[in-house]
Amino acid sequence: MTIGSMVKSRLMSTRAMLVLPLATAAALMSAEPASAAGRMYYMDNYSANCQGGTDEGMIWVGSGKFSVSSTMYERTSALKNLGNGWVQAKYAASTEGMVDGEYVLKVKTEDSSVTIRSDEGEVHGTRCR
Repeated sequence: MTIGSMVKSRLMSTRAMLVLPLATAAALMSAEPASAAGRMYYMDNYSANCQGGTDEGMIWVGSGKFSVSSTMYERTSALKNLGNGWVQAKYAASTEGMVDGEYVLKVKTEDSSVTIRSDEGEVHGTRCR
């Protein structure tokens, strides 16, 4: 699932009052396992998953790549500083090793939250404590 289709699904699910299942997501830069050094964030009502056991509804932030659900994103261009904490870059997306395409994404990471934006919308997470 690409970030664009994931955001679209999330918006549709919210309207339908359904919970969108999301797996590991990392925003700015890494695709290391959730147990590796990095920051974990949770989406919506998934704060219980901060304790481990499942990566559903989780966003993991590291360095160099990130993943959303089963899709991994690897940065393929230099970061462009957009100001106010936002950066933008191109990311190659792949699922189970199969390349799905390339996307321009905007990312803002803070100590307490992370936001990933595509042309279709955005995904937000709150830092696990």
